[in-house]
Amino acid sequence: AVWALGNISGDSPACRDLVLESGAVEPLLRQLQTKGSHSMTRIATWTLSNFCGEMPRPSFDRVKIALPTLAELICHDDEEVVVDSCKALSYLTDGPNDAIQAIIEADVCGRLVELLTNSSPDVQAPALRTVGSIVTGND
Repeated sequence: AVWALGNISGDSPACRDLVLESGAVEPLLRQLQTKGSHSMTRIATWTLSNFCGEMPRPSFDRVKIALPTLAELICHDDEEVVVDSCKALSYLTDGPNDAIQAIIEADVCGRLVELLTNSSPDVQAPALRTVGSIVTGND
């Protein structure tokens, strides 16, 4: 079901918004908090990234509840989880200044800066996009 929600959400902004309107964020976050299997964590993080992505961006009010979980996921030991959680944050920082401020207040900036020195360009790129969006704001 988590994989299906990720696929539906990644199909189009309209589909993503329908999934978000159905209340899918909270159950997904509960799934991520259960510390299930490695593959489930990867799939759920990818799904969360799809919840946050695509233009136009989703209503920040629908996804801001995920910020504490994203703050944890960028510290995960699995590169794929870190990449997808950084992508989610990069999507959210490509929005209004109040969203950027909420992301700053989620205490992710220090970890994002650390990730800039990660050996993997797959980690560096979304971390850099996020940091860049934070420092420039929506101007």
